[in-house]
Amino acid sequence: MTLSVVIPLLNDAAALARLLDDLARQPVDEIIVVDGGSVDDPHRVIAAHPNVRLVRAPCGRGQQIRFGAHVASGELLWILHADSRVPMGAAKAVREALSDPKTDYGSFRLAFAGQAHPLLRLSAVATRMDSVLTTFGDQGLFCRQTDYRAVGGAPDWPLFEDVALRQRLKRRVRKGRGVKLSLAITTSARRFVALGPVRCQLLNLLLLAAYGLGVSPHRLAAVYRWTGRGGAKVARPAKGSSTAVRAN
Repeated sequence: MTLSVVIPLLNDAAALARLLDDLARQPVDEIIVVDGGSVDDPHRVIAAHPNVRLVRAPCGRGQQIRFGAHVASGELLWILHADSRVPMGAAKAVREALSDPKTDYGSFRLAFAGQAHPLLRLSAVATRMDSVLTTFGDQGLFCRQTDYRAVGGAPDWPLFEDVALRQRLKRRVRKGRGVKLSLAITTSARRFVALGPVRCQLLNLLLLAAYGLGVSPHRLAAVYRWTGRGGAKVARPAKGSSTAVRAN
């Protein structure tokens, strides 16, 4: 089965370069970077990886994921955040997990780069479980392209599009069985450092609770930006239609 990697990007070219180096050593068939309007020259990074496709989409992680999945040609989809680092064997593990017809979707455990704060260590341990409180987009969600399309894909939201996509896959009539792989994806701890691990996790829980009570993800994204946590992760949607380009 062919494997397509979709990476939404906004002003994170340096982190993207490290992730693409990781993926260059793994058996993936296609890498699609979906840029939401970066100003830090992602073309420079892409130029060092001629097999990587760069496309543009309106800003907003949900919209970017939707566009990347739409143009992806692989039978399997693997969604990664640009500031992630993936271990050797990760792509092989995705293929093996989805070769089991009983598995509909999956993700990885999480580790935080260079951080030893007890709360972050506890959070990393909690990601061994596949639940709405412990599974998010920075853990490298993957699924079959047919299943992704059958559930309507990721919603075009600026926040919690990852939670919604997992819920859609889990609720699918056929099975909705997910797996949590033993390998860990390492993510940047910069947002936790900037706000403080305790405050950051409390904010996460409050936002997630509000989402569960039906508050619009667009309103929650505004709160996320206001706290300073959004950074390059959440931005206001850009106007205009999507265009696609391939880097030289």
